[in-house]
Amino acid sequence: ASLFVGLGVEKIRLTGGEPLVRQNLDKLVAKLSSIDGLKDLCLTTNGALLAERVAALKASGLKRVNISVDSLDPEKFRTMTKRGDLSKVLEGIFAAKQHGLHPIKLNAVIEKGLNEDDILSLVEFSRANGFALRFIEYMDVGNSNDWTSGKLVSKKEIIEKIKARYPLKEVGRAGGNAPSVDYEFIDGLGDVGVIASVTEPFCSSCTRVRLTADGKIVTCLFSGIGHDVKGLLRGGASDDEISKF
Repeated sequence: ASLFVGLGVEKIRLTGGEPLVRQNLDKLVAKLSSIDGLKDLCLTTNGALLAERVAALKASGLKRVNISVDSLDPEKFRTMTKRGDLSKVLEGIFAAKQHGLHPIKLNAVIEKGLNEDDILSLVEFSRANGFALRFIEYMDVGNSNDWTSGKLVSKKEIIEKIKARYPLKEVGRAGGNAPSVDYEFIDGLGDVGVIASVTEPFCSSCTRVRLTADGKIVTCLFSGIGHDVKGLLRGGASDDEISKF
């Protein structure tokens, strides 16, 4: 992480899997947040353990959090997450707000026939509580979610559904290269975005790199090629050798 920041990386996101199941996560956050030149440290989580961990994470330097919430209906939420408890996630969301994490972004994957009717309720919940909301097109994640195009609710459909109730103004991609195309509510009550990986892929402007759990560097979530940085680190390579790699 220090080497990447030295090469110009400004933001680090801890994701998974579920990072909150990692022991001593707050210690990792403290080490990362102390890196000189790092401007943003974020955590992506399902929120189930957030309420009990957020105080330590905030004290260790965590600045903001993204939380997955696909529905505000407890039964539908349980169906989509396989075993999730919505009440625990909501508790975690409001605990993050209480401890001053900002912005708090809610991520919702929209799947046709399952939760497209939840779009407006998620919008209203976010507007009422000051949360940023990002909808995500249902996409293929390596044959693990039975993806078919018939389950896709497109960015266009999502935005049209929101606009019918709340007029929007397109803002675009933050920094010109963010995954989400963002919109502001005309009435000034917040913003909403859509990550349209299927219908509007953003590969040409993507500047992200990922360190996998087994120590590989990949430039895309779907890349079949990884570069073994763990081997270099464990093998005693110098900082200069790793940076050139």
